Amino acid sequence: MNIVHKCSHQMDTQDALGHLALIYLDSLAEFLGVLPAQTTLVVVETLDRAQDLAGFEHPANATYVFGREAKGISKSEVELLESRFATLNASIPPEHRLHHAKTARLDFVKISTPGSLNLGVCASIVMYDRQAKLAATRGVNGGGLPGSRLSPNRPMQPTAGAAADRER
Repeated sequence: MNIVHKCSHQMDTQDALGHLALIYLDSLAEFLGVLPAQTTLVVVETLDRAQDLAGFEHPANATYVFGREAKGISKSEVELLESRFATLNASIPPEHRLHHAKTARLDFVKISTPGSLNLGVCASIVMYDRQAKLAATRGVNGGGLPGSRLSPNRPMQPTAGAAADRER
């Protein structure tokens, strides 16, 4: 297992890697072995049964899995996920599985597009959707990120260097 470290040539202006735990694992089975028991695994894949992202309510305890760019998630991997979550929830009455925050859940979500998306683009869309919906529930105007200088209704604030350049 490898933990990702920040690069010396970091270009991430929001310091995302400082706010995320990134872990590399060798297999989906290994990943499921370290997945917290009280999480909702959100699989982003173009499956018929997947809910459209536009109407999806992101759970607070979500872990996101994205399919491969060209092939997506295989049928055997979907079966492994379903089997694992069925085992985790076997002793929980069905009426409690969906509405209890501490119940492990498996959700499938898709982005409605005519073709496949680049993995980075797909992840960006899903994370933006999550943050925009979270901001909307918190009452942040325009659905922008809380504390962010960027918002659809608020232009980016100029930096001190930009102000000095205009004065020249």
